[in-house]
Amino acid sequence: MAYRVTDPLVANLDQLGRVAAGGRLEFYLAGTTDPKSVYADKDLTIDNGSTVQLDSAGRQTADSWGSGSYRVRLYDVNGALVKEVDDVDDPAASTGAAIPALIASAFLTNDGANLIWQLINQVPDPTGSNGKVLGTDGSVFIWQDLPASGVTPGTGRIQLGNVLLQYGTDSMPASGTYVTNKAFNFPTAFGGAPYHVAMSYNGGSGVAAAGGIPAFSVTNRTTTGATACADFNEWGNITNPIPFTWFAIGPAP
Repeated sequence: MAYRVTDPLVANLDQLGRVAAGGRLEFYLAGTTDPKSVYADKDLTIDNGSTVQLDSAGRQTADSWGSGSYRVRLYDVNGALVKEVDDVDDPAASTGAAIPALIASAFLTNDGANLIWQLINQVPDPTGSNGKVLGTDGSVFIWQDLPASGVTPGTGRIQLGNVLLQYGTDSMPASGTYVTNKAFNFPTAFGGAPYHVAMSYNGGSGVAAAGGIPAFSVTNRTTTGATACADFNEWGNITNPIPFTWFAIGPAP
């Protein structure tokens, strides 16, 4: 890419700070003393050679377009070297990569090596999308209905996806012996054998004349119900009903 190697508007000075009238600029390949041409035009078609004379004001008498890297030497009218600068490069190349052609509605970013234009992803207009959430179809943002929670409530039951939880209360009768039981039904039949069925006592300590609380268990588990059991192990007879709460979890139908 072509650039001005030196500024033709600058008045060059000699060693004593005077205008370097009648001096010259010499151009070389960077890091060498091999002459390198500069040009009068941006297209590098008019070759000015490797030497440009200075006028009475110390300014260049010809322009100095070039490409690549240069070593530049300033000489006074007597041929004495005033100053030199090596590795003169295109300012645009030294400050970073060239900006690519513009793209509408995009912003400039990079991939770590190159500058690239990236399209701006904007949130779509929310008008008329009350109760919706922002989603995507894989290429653009769109407003979508809220996804189903997967929770289906009901009386004595809650369904979480493919899992059904059920619960309820019941009471075992006062049998007059040291054991009693009560079969109870689930509000909804499970789709398969329950994963777990449990019960807990839901009363005080007066279930037998001697007081105390029996041992509890659950038997006969099926997809539609189970049996709650109480056993005093011959310690005393059950003289009062035994209220209980049950809980079951299993596959949804």
